[in-house]
Amino acid sequence: MPSRRASAAKSKANSEDAAAPRYHTKTYEKHTPAFKFMSGRLFSNIFIFLGAVVTAVYVERHFRAKGVTLASVDAHYADAEFVAKECASPMPATPCYTQQCGRFVLDDIISVEDVKALRTLASDIMQVSPGGSGGPTILDLHSGALSYKESFINVYPVLKKRDIAIADHPGFEVYRRTRERVQQQLEKAFAVSDLYLTKPTFFSRITNKTALTEHDEYWHDHVDRVTYGSFDYTCLLYLSTYSQHFEGGRFAFNDKDWTTQKHTMFVEPVKGRLSCFTSGLENSHRVEQVTAGTRMALTYGFTCKQAQSIADPSGDAATTDAAVPDHIEQPKTEA
Repeated sequence: MPSRRASAAKSKANSEDAAAPRYHTKTYEKHTPAFKFMSGRLFSNIFIFLGAVVTAVYVERHFRAKGVTLASVDAHYADAEFVAKECASPMPATPCYTQQCGRFVLDDIISVEDVKALRTLASDIMQVSPGGSGGPTILDLHSGALSYKESFINVYPVLKKRDIAIADHPGFEVYRRTRERVQQQLEKAFAVSDLYLTKPTFFSRITNKTALTEHDEYWHDHVDRVTYGSFDYTCLLYLSTYSQHFEGGRFAFNDKDWTTQKHTMFVEPVKGRLSCFTSGLENSHRVEQVTAGTRMALTYGFTCKQAQSIADPSGDAATTDAAVPDHIEQPKTEA
């Protein structure tokens, strides 16, 4: 039987317990503001999203700026270095079209002397004009188009008036012989035949001059088949060397990697180096801005359609007028 003292203590404890507030779990959850719980989850999701965006931007810029190098200036490719790419669109089943799209690099397809002869040929003809107002100066021997400030001139009447016969220039025969050599290497690498030279095929000289027109902005991504229309294959023959004759100016293929972000595959120009590729969306590309020096190259377009073919230059007149811009004009002061 409990003592009086124990009974009194129990009674006191019961009375204090009755006076104390009771926090039932359901009541607490019911009266807890819901937005506190939701805000925590919302902010977590926002931070996750922002983190993903920052990571994607970093990855895109990292790959785009650094990328991977298909052809280094320090390497030598005695045999074609071929990189296969899936064709962006189906190719017709004819001998001219490859069923394996891609790109390749090959060094020393012409001699050092022939490279010098081509550079001299282009430079001698470009001297009749002040060149383009922006960084690039273009010379197309087939149409006669030569950059003249913010426009183009037909260089053949100017050369004739100055009694300059480029057909007698040592580099002119090298130009025609080199075209044949480039076409042979292209057909061999892609196992195709029946190709035709197409427009525009041209020399380019690029410096670090500030771009003045949209045509001077050569560093934007583009696809040759879209830009030029007739191109099925593109070849570039470099006449100057990266980090020796110029800085910047690397050729950049814009690819996709496993992150689905863009990354870049670089070709570093070397004198006598040939870089060829199928001209479709699978080889979207650009050229880095030249930051110093002078970058020189020769661009060839090849087509499978005979109707889009052009002849080799004659040396005294245009062999095609389709590549000459509509705004062509004769410079009165320079003629």
